[in-house]
Amino acid sequence: MKTASTRYLETIIDDAEWDKLVLSSCESSPFLKSSFIRSVGQEHSRTILLAEGKVILGTCLFTQLCPAPENTYAFCAYQGVFFPNLARANYSDENQRLRRLQDLIQILDSQGDSRHFSFHPNVNDLRAVDWFYHAAENSKLIPSIRSRYTGVIQMREYATFETYLGTLRKERLREYRRSVESSYQIELNSTDLMNFLKLYNSTFERQGHKVANTVLDRVSNIISVGLEDKSGKLRMLYSKKGDPVSGVYILSDQTTDVYLFGANNIEFRDSYGPTRLLLESVKESFGHTKEVFDFCGMNSPFRGEFKSSFNARVTPYFEMDLEVRKGA
Repeated sequence: MKTASTRYLETIIDDAEWDKLVLSSCESSPFLKSSFIRSVGQEHSRTILLAEGKVILGTCLFTQLCPAPENTYAFCAYQGVFFPNLARANYSDENQRLRRLQDLIQILDSQGDSRHFSFHPNVNDLRAVDWFYHAAENSKLIPSIRSRYTGVIQMREYATFETYLGTLRKERLREYRRSVESSYQIELNSTDLMNFLKLYNSTFERQGHKVANTVLDRVSNIISVGLEDKSGKLRMLYSKKGDPVSGVYILSDQTTDVYLFGANNIEFRDSYGPTRLLLESVKESFGHTKEVFDFCGMNSPFRGEFKSSFNARVTPYFEMDLEVRKGA
């Protein structure tokens, strides 16, 4: 859709073109990789904003992933906007971001369709949204912005994995050492998706939540695609008899590892499976010189407390919904 200011949106179909733009931005994330977006069936969501023929912003304009009352956009994060080839060195860069974001909002409002956005933590200034709607007359959409939180380990703050271990809650360190010394067997590059999904389902059932088949299918597809293109790793822990005890799935790109899924069998409490698998994952992140290990959400009290015990530092990010104005 072209505008009088020659700013317009286009859809990108080519994976290589999209991924190159993503990698050039400060908002690059495993969730923005074409393989992940395809794994949730949203490859046609990949959209760019152009000005005078130059790409100045990228975004994912999702259709709903699942119906209410489920979490409509489950497993999708940080795909709100990214700014190709734009640094964050000074105020001029920040002002460029604001102008580009306002251009996007203006076009989306003119289209009048409901939209959902989850922004990367580096997109920490949404004043452009407020400015547009403060000045706009007869806008078609109404914005709703809320803060969310994740937990992040900044790998560069630690010289080695051993240095990092010294910052953990003592309970976690004891659990890790006991698990390492136990007879439980770890598989760092597993393909045992079937047993992981069983663990995943039983983990939520234990908490009184029924996991819909559509959700299980989506989890399965995300992991399958990640294993196939090597953007994800499934890690499993087994008892001496071969019983699956715990599992985690780590989603990755060049700089970041994300703890996306986890599951555990409480009958094997003495395995300390979640602690073992997560710390082995962090250890590998150090080995691959990653910059960030993201625990992907610290919004509920129990999960937040558990993840913070790994010295994951609370990091805010924004979500936004653009809803159709009544009578518009």
